[in-house]
Amino acid sequence: FGLGAGANFPQNNINNVYDAGFNANAQLGWDPVGSPVGLRLNVSYNQLNGRRDVLTTQPGGTQITSDLPNANLWSAFADTKLRLPFGRFLGATSGVYAVGGVGLTQFRNFQTFQGTTGINPGGSVVNFDPNGGRNVTRFAINGGGGIGWGIGPTTLFVEGRYVRVFTQDRATDFVPVTIGLSFH
Repeated sequence: FGLGAGANFPQNNINNVYDAGFNANAQLGWDPVGSPVGLRLNVSYNQLNGRRDVLTTQPGGTQITSDLPNANLWSAFADTKLRLPFGRFLGATSGVYAVGGVGLTQFRNFQTFQGTTGINPGGSVVNFDPNGGRNVTRFAINGGGGIGWGIGPTTLFVEGRYVRVFTQDRATDFVPVTIGLSFH
């Protein structure tokens, strides 16, 4: 099992309305001895920080300022892990790895955007909830890689993944970069 935390970077259209946030995750995996292939369940919390939106109206140049709330994303992924070991220290193996899989992401505090640059009017970057105010869960895929340095029963890892959530109108993409510890 493992625990990690780090930064979360919005990608593509969602980057127009959210700034980088943070992530935290817990992992439960199975890496058979002597096999390069393992399995992992990854549960994570990702936050995207809402930007301050300044709208200038015409005529007169009146400015309207609004702060978008932070978006909270809860995800669970079933991943396959492909490892390439490169050394042993105190009985632990270090190495690089690729990881990818499928899962679900639940959005809380998501926003719909109308007339925002780069977004179709009435469209949505994060999600669209015609009933307003309820949480929405969508199918997602992820892929990425990392490096781990093993010392005894512990491995220090750094990992980056690209996450695509299949939201209405267009996909929502973000990149969590995590540093953490796994225990064998």
